[in-house]
Amino acid sequence: MITMKDIADRAGVSRSAASFVLNDSPLAQRISLTTRQRVLDAARELGYMRNELARAVAVGRTFVLGYVKGGVSEQDSRILDGILQESAEHGYVVKVLSSHCPGGYTDVTRRCVEQRLAGLIVRRIYRSSSGLSNEEFSALTLDLRSHHIPVVFVDDNIPNDGATFITSDDVQGYRLAVEHLIGLGHRRIVFIVGTTQKMQGTQRSNTFRAVLKEHGCPVPDNAVVECQWSVERAEELTRELFANGNRDFTGVICDGDTFAAGVMRTLRKIGLRVPEDVSVVGYANFAFSALLDPPLTTVAQPFEAMGTHAVQCILKQIQCNNASDSEISAVAPPELLPTELVIRASTAQAAYSS
Repeated sequence: MITMKDIADRAGVSRSAASFVLNDSPLAQRISLTTRQRVLDAARELGYMRNELARAVAVGRTFVLGYVKGGVSEQDSRILDGILQESAEHGYVVKVLSSHCPGGYTDVTRRCVEQRLAGLIVRRIYRSSSGLSNEEFSALTLDLRSHHIPVVFVDDNIPNDGATFITSDDVQGYRLAVEHLIGLGHRRIVFIVGTTQKMQGTQRSNTFRAVLKEHGCPVPDNAVVECQWSVERAEELTRELFANGNRDFTGVICDGDTFAAGVMRTLRKIGLRVPEDVSVVGYANFAFSALLDPPLTTVAQPFEAMGTHAVQCILKQIQCNNASDSEISAVAPPELLPTELVIRASTAQAAYSS
């Protein structure tokens, strides 16, 4: 079996220096890059493989992060991709957990503690089918904090005591969407939102209205309509808004690319052209959005970056796991990541203004 002494002798360094480098110790930063590389080269040449079990015993925790997924969706897979890549960069692996547990949040807590997870990343969704309630997620956060297991929420803006949450900057994102249509001459714009009963929908709706008012555009009562997270309802609302050739609105912004796809399909069915008669903007930039006919203009959310940043936040908290109780119970400020407008063929200059 290859020992640390074998590697140290091959690299021409002390055993402790070799250990610092191969175990990713903060003390390794005191060693020159040239020497660190020499240790890594020696380990590779000798066929050394680190004993992760022994490493975990030595530090009192595993090098495993948990990810509680919100569902089976493109958001989840892209966030997880960012988590996996960043975790691998730092020598961690990821265990995927489900929020659908017979014992509720206590089952998740038990699994995290029993398996000595180093930290937990959570993506919850805003439907009743998401497994754990917001109250249970709050209790989960506090329970894990008592075991010095940090928690970070991604794609989420519902703050929990002692947890950081990371999401896209929706204020910036919806400003981009509204100002894009205004720049094309659209003044009568409607927003189809999932719901305004949750913080995310309220924030997005308020931003939509505020930007219209800033630019002197009308904001009628029906400028914001809720589809209750249903594509079928989004299509029904589209038929109602544009019934009998109604041209009250020349632009539609949707709370998601899936809703935008349904809106575009419905407009075509009732004889309106996109973008010649009505411009449509989505939100998320899912893979299918570029394949729609016409390709969808949308605001890209940084899902992979959310996952990457979540791991970075977790690792920082692991390094500072001796925080005082007052620090642990404080509500962490949001981490908002920038969005980007992706202009495609579903938006064009307004043919008329009302």
